[in-house]
Amino acid sequence: PVYNVHHLAVWNLVEALFRDGRGDRAREVGADFIRRFPRSRASRWIRDRLAMDPPRVGGAVPFMVLRDLDGRPFRSTRVKAPILLYFWRTGDRASARLLARVAEAAGRFSSKVAFVGVSLDGDPRSAARTLNSVGLAKLGFHTCDGRGLQGDLATCYGVSEAPRAFL
Repeated sequence: PVYNVHHLAVWNLVEALFRDGRGDRAREVGADFIRRFPRSRASRWIRDRLAMDPPRVGGAVPFMVLRDLDGRPFRSTRVKAPILLYFWRTGDRASARLLARVAEAAGRFSSKVAFVGVSLDGDPRSAARTLNSVGLAKLGFHTCDGRGLQGDLATCYGVSEAPRAFL
């Protein structure tokens, strides 16, 4: 098969960064490449590699550029506070309990912690309705890419089921 030389160079760079113990930088480079070339073979390799070495709890937040349910951008590198990243699904009882606890915590700690919710649903409107019902719509940042467990963020963190939370 014919490979794009640039794509192989990025793959090699990501691998070298992981070998040198710079996983956070590897995730940043890999996420940027995946965003630019989502269908390339190298993107699949990088996505698989990022899933094998998920970010460490309490470690540096990987570079993320996400869009909220209204299309506004969120960049993880601009947040100086700790980030509570939580994955949830509409209609799941365990996710409903997580959302209730997050709503309570966000009401108390929104000035000290950034709350980032990732809906694993296929429909952003359904996610927005659920967030409104639990009172989380105006607290924190919420995204839904419609790809569920195959989404870049879920893959990066190795999420295989909902709910899951990372600080």
